[in-house]
Amino acid sequence: MTNIMSNHGGQHEHEIPSNLPSITIAFLISNERVVRQLDALVSNMTMR
Repeated sequence: MTNIMSNHGGQHEHEIPSNLPSITIAFLISNERVVRQLDALVSNMTMR
């Protein structure tokens, strides 16, 4: 049983790095609006 669990854990670790790029891209896309709002706030503060 311990060998099966350890093997499953290893496979799970291999799945995480392959999914990281898609997760980061989705994260950036979802935060694109927030980033634009932050840029607008910063530009307004610097303009003043």
